[in-house]
Amino acid sequence: MQERRQTSVQALADFLNFNFESDDLEELKQKNREFSYILERSERKLRRDAGVVQAETLNDLAPIVWPANALEPFETWQLLGRLVWKINRIGYKPSWVINFADYEFSEKGELVKKEVEENNESLDHRQRTFSMLGYRWSFGLDPIF
Repeated sequence: MQERRQTSVQALADFLNFNFESDDLEELKQKNREFSYILERSERKLRRDAGVVQAETLNDLAPIVWPANALEPFETWQLLGRLVWKINRIGYKPSWVINFADYEFSEKGELVKKEVEENNESLDHRQRTFSMLGYRWSFGLDPIF
């Protein structure tokens, strides 16, 4: 299982670092077989489309992976939520959801830290808790589906 994750991460890194304007597409195919399908499309269209997807992916991941400053919980939630929303837009079913593990919205709509005993509530069996950017999150399948 660990080897597959490394392959996927390396494939993402290869994609994000590839210069679609000038680099040899065959080289990308040889580097990582995950990209062997890319040569099936016309080269001009591929270079244009891949460049757009590459820029959009970097735009979504950069503030999460390399934040310029410490982020407040709400800012972090917005960044992660936008990424999850884009993944859900692809059309995979069921949908994914991300929520605060240690915060909640008050009746006034303000973000407040949960009481300690609330933090230990069990999550839906389709969700897991993880830490990122200094906050804890619950992530998993949308319980509505």
